[in-house]
Amino acid sequence: MKNLATCNLYEFMAQTNRIRHSVSDWLKLVDLKGIRSKKIDFPEGATKEERDKIVSDTAGENINLMLEAALEKHPRETAEIIALCCFIDPADIPNYQSREFMGAFADMIGDTEVLRFFGSLMKLAQMAGLME
Repeated sequence: MKNLATCNLYEFMAQTNRIRHSVSDWLKLVDLKGIRSKKIDFPEGATKEERDKIVSDTAGENINLMLEAALEKHPRETAEIIALCCFIDPADIPNYQSREFMGAFADMIGDTEVLRFFGSLMKLAQMAGLME
């Protein structure tokens, strides 16, 4: 199955733009920004170790909330992004077994150049104020 790591540059650019639109909609639905903005209240006089534990626990809770939003509340939208990474029209998702997507997706996210590219996009989005 084709994916972003195995396509030519022209395909990559066009598909990345489709994914960008899908991710933009997805971010609004799952409200990652809202989940991440949860204020941490530290007890008065908390030690560094206690503060570190509270931060770690909050991060774990946030990850669970993000996964809940992505996988349980919005599985169709999350699956759409995975399908687009594999050059599959989201309308055709039911015609594939999950293992077909998972193998291609795992190959893609295991590619360091693809990850570097998406990391660069995230940095640009943060600099432009699109993400925090």
